Amino acid sequence: MPSAAGGQLCNIYLFGSLAVTDANNLARTPRSQKSRALIAMLALSPRGSRSRVWLRNKLWSDRAEEQASASLRQALVEIRKALGPAADQLINADKHTISLDLGRVRVDALEVLQAFRNPDGGSNTFLPIVTQSEFLEGLDVCDPEFEEWLTLERQVWRDRLEKARALRDFTPKEER
Repeated sequence: MPSAAGGQLCNIYLFGSLAVTDANNLARTPRSQKSRALIAMLALSPRGSRSRVWLRNKLWSDRAEEQASASLRQALVEIRKALGPAADQLINADKHTISLDLGRVRVDALEVLQAFRNPDGGSNTFLPIVTQSEFLEGLDVCDPEFEEWLTLERQVWRDRLEKARALRDFTPKEER
């Protein structure tokens, strides 16, 4: 698969309905809700990495450890299949952690943050979409731990956007 500018192999859209596209803009979104949730959680994680235990506890909190581990492995298989040829370059999983190479992925939420931090140098491509879209809209995993995580993330993003809009409104026009 040819890579996009800067070596990016896929795009992850977290505002609105979660979507994943490859460098050629072909849909690469996994089918199952839990696989979609797993991608979102990795995209928002520090350095794109989470422990298997943390992911199991958020997505399969109502299952025994062995069953939750098997479900996590199955979700990873589905994600790799959906990502196609770029999967090996994007997803790294070992005995303890699962990582998404954020250097090879364009994430709308992270670009929005960068645009707010650096209004002159950042891309504002996603700003109109963000202001009109719910964060991870329609993502329904039916796990209380995940729902708690999702509620907190949505609040964090609402707060970030409100603060950024307020700062932007008070910035002199010539500095924007």
